[in-house]
Amino acid sequence: MEGFLPIITRRTSMCIPLNEIDKIERVGRKVRISLTDGRVEWTGTSIRELKKYLDERFFPALAGMVINLDHVRRMENLTVYFDDGDKAIMGRDGYIRTRQAFNAYMRTGSPQPEKSSSIEE
Repeated sequence: MEGFLPIITRRTSMCIPLNEIDKIERVGRKVRISLTDGRVEWTGTSIRELKKYLDERFFPALAGMVINLDHVRRMENLTVYFDDGDKAIMGRDGYIRTRQAFNAYMRTGSPQPEKSSSIEE
């Protein structure tokens, strides 16, 4: 299904709409999906396996965290603030890379930085 993240385990099968996901993070051996209205945690999968279902609005902020740039309210002081009040504190290098992607996403709709064009005189 396009626009959904399928969760299939021995006990559960569900589809989570991508527009409801704030972030996906690894917490120990579990994968935690923070949603606009709660959280889902489970074992038996990895973030790498889930990435194939995600689109351009999802950015790999850290090795164990992918964030939905559509749900970022603001970024400051090494912290990412989400629409629902949740936040993620990051290290300097990951924060700088994520902030650059967020700024590019706000300007162009793509997390890839704009290529500088040469100006002819």
